[in-house]
Amino acid sequence: MKKPHYIFILLIFLALEAKAQKTKISIKALLLPNVDQLSIQQKIVYTNNSNDSLSKIVLHNWPNSFKDRKTPLSERMIENYNESLYFADSIDKGSSTFFRIALNFKRIDNFKNYNNKPDLLEIPFEKKLAPNDSIIITANYTTKIPHNNFTGYGKNDLGNYNLRYWYLAPAVYQNSKWNAYSNIDIDHMYMDIADYDLSINVPIGLHVNSPLNTEISYTKNLAIYNLKGNNRVDVQLNITRNTSYKSYQTDHVKVCTNIESEKLSSAIKKSVINRELDFIEEYLGAYPHNEILVDNESYRKNKVHGLDVIPEFLTPFPDAFQWDVKFFKALSRKYIEQTLLMNKNDDYWLIDGIQTYLLMQYTNKYYPEAKLLGRISKVWGFRKFNLAQMEFNDKYPFVYQFAARKNLDQSLTTRIDSLSNFNRKIVNKYKAGLGLRYLDQFLGDSILQKSLLEYANNYSLKISSSEDFKNIITKNTDKDLTWFFGDYLQSKKKIDYTLKKIKRTKDSL
Repeated sequence: MKKPHYIFILLIFLALEAKAQKTKISIKALLLPNVDQLSIQQKIVYTNNSNDSLSKIVLHNWPNSFKDRKTPLSERMIENYNESLYFADSIDKGSSTFFRIALNFKRIDNFKNYNNKPDLLEIPFEKKLAPNDSIIITANYTTKIPHNNFTGYGKNDLGNYNLRYWYLAPAVYQNSKWNAYSNIDIDHMYMDIADYDLSINVPIGLHVNSPLNTEISYTKNLAIYNLKGNNRVDVQLNITRNTSYKSYQTDHVKVCTNIESEKLSSAIKKSVINRELDFIEEYLGAYPHNEILVDNESYRKNKVHGLDVIPEFLTPFPDAFQWDVKFFKALSRKYIEQTLLMNKNDDYWLIDGIQTYLLMQYTNKYYPEAKLLGRISKVWGFRKFNLAQMEFNDKYPFVYQFAARKNLDQSLTTRIDSLSNFNRKIVNKYKAGLGLRYLDQFLGDSILQKSLLEYANNYSLKISSSEDFKNIITKNTDKDLTWFFGDYLQSKKKIDYTLKKIKRTKDSL
């Protein structure tokens, strides 16, 4: 009599399993360093997890954004007065050349650029892909690796390769549309998680560094790196001619990095990284993978402004402080990007806000005496200036208020591709972090920290948005937060202070 009941439960379980299917990406690649090319065979098993039937798929083809002067990347760089790609030699440019694309192993020829963008590929389906159904896309192509002068990704003059966004990656279908964006050097590709199975063949003497589980075998002339990882957002590879990357096995994960300091021992750096991970976990929960790759380019694109202005031999900051803060910012960025999946074009403010807020909290906890000018603040002739007396974290409101007074600021809900470079790289990051700190002080009782942890636990490795964070934090308090999610995020309105009481001293008010 109970058999139908068990069958019903089994059907529900199977339905949930089908709904939860992920994209699977398999790649076999051969690096040809003499021509700076990757020869790639790629298979994508794509599952339609939306409620719509799909007539096509859109893939990011960002290697092709370097091919000529008419790509969105080249045009964006010209707008920023950067002519390096526009006038680059063909040997330094990048591109993708397709030899065969197939759907369910049946060759097709009607693929094209999506919205006339050369770095977005549209592949129409012969019949619509129903919800929960899957389709297999296979592609044989070569990728010409560009020079890293343009975006920081690609080959460098030493013969090393920093590869990110180097393969075909499905765009996210959400809200009845494909959220596909061209490469304009702001790292805003919107990707869902996937299971990866990669085989990268490189000449012996080259080393492949990645955040995936790695097995290495050798033939006469090639080193074969078999890389596997589940629930990954994107796969960045660093291929080097020396073992410049070092690994630190912490209590949490294995950290592979080339952000080094010769003045600190490996034991000290390992201890510092352990402390950083402990701190981040208090706000964002445990990292879901066994290894994390933290490279110099990640830091270069998200610098701690103020630490790199002065040459290293003149720096006013202690070596341990300087390396710790730099590494924390790079590590926290990777941590956030590899766990919280959201549309960076619209919700970048939350990613930037969490990172900046964490850095402020970390500095407050472990370096409460740090000054904005470091040791210079104690030098006679400087120490009486207000700037010398400012704390290290005082730079965030100082820089934001400077931009606001000059009317250079933009609202935090301005799309990231519409921000000025000054706001995208500095001001809006600071304003977002300050906003979370204001929330923390306004709410009290560690409500912000608890809300961030709840948000991270609920949406780790899941598509989410700032609206989900808003729902969680408003649920956790009775206070009115319309000021933050309204004017603070959506406008350029400045906080106006009213003087209620004046105290008079000898020569001051």
